[in-house]
Amino acid sequence: MFKKVLALTLVSMLLLSGLAMAYPSRNITMVIPFSPGGATDVVGRQLAQFMEKYLGTRLIVDNRPGAGSGIGMNFVYNQRPNGYTLGLGGAHLVVSSVQKATQYPAHNFDNIARLNLDPFVLAVRTDSPYHTIEELIAATHEQVISLGNAGSNTTTYMVSAALNLSSGSAFNIVPADGGAQMRAFLIGGHIEAGIFSQSELLGYEEDLRPLLVMSDQRTVLHPEVPSVAEFGWKDIPEGSWRMITAPPGLAEDVKATLIDALEKVVNDPEWLAWSQSNGFIEQFLVGEELDQYVRDQEVLFRDLIAAIGLN
Repeated sequence: MFKKVLALTLVSMLLLSGLAMAYPSRNITMVIPFSPGGATDVVGRQLAQFMEKYLGTRLIVDNRPGAGSGIGMNFVYNQRPNGYTLGLGGAHLVVSSVQKATQYPAHNFDNIARLNLDPFVLAVRTDSPYHTIEELIAATHEQVISLGNAGSNTTTYMVSAALNLSSGSAFNIVPADGGAQMRAFLIGGHIEAGIFSQSELLGYEEDLRPLLVMSDQRTVLHPEVPSVAEFGWKDIPEGSWRMITAPPGLAEDVKATLIDALEKVVNDPEWLAWSQSNGFIEQFLVGEELDQYVRDQEVLFRDLIAAIGLN
């Protein structure tokens, strides 16, 4: 009798242990490698809320800005690969890794899923004397016109430099500490123009006016604004794409759980409505397709860095 009770107790303990270890069993930290208030931060916080819905646990946002996302992404890379520390990576991670701001290349992370594209735009203040991109570019050859971006080594810094190279403009490129600070610089009159993710202009229509969209075609939110393709300007990154990433060595069952939750998020009607209202283009990629996409992006930005002389 005693042996039977002992056996049942051991089985119960094993079952309970298995249940206790089921992922996720505690809070998950999502590292956003930029300051609060910028487009990446807004997307990350919204995504965290939807992930909570499908993972059944709380996601705690941890902003770790600096080095064009390098500080935050290095932190993610060096955590235990147990699924409880995730990072919001994307184009900024690729740029940081190509410029050696991260310890390892973007493809070395355990990249889980790409989510969407947020097109880049160039904007000025609504009281700016420049009403077209042609007028603004012409002015760069007559006086100092400062063009802001989210920070040295960031994707928007690359866009600024690529625009000078491709369009023949002579902008004075001014890095800020994140998109929110750069927007404050522009509204406050410290710079004449800025490169933003399209979503960063929402709610600032009375303050900021877009003059150029970096994508191949005009966007739904700004159909009156020309795209770089209309001028024949090439090799300018079109937008900020984002993905959930993790330290290398993530267990396959944990990765599968995250992919399943993220696929449910991007098909959630409320998420889709929010994405469309912000002008995001849904681009869900996982597995080998995502791995190849990240490697292709590394080549694209490495070539661009060489072309604009940032090496």
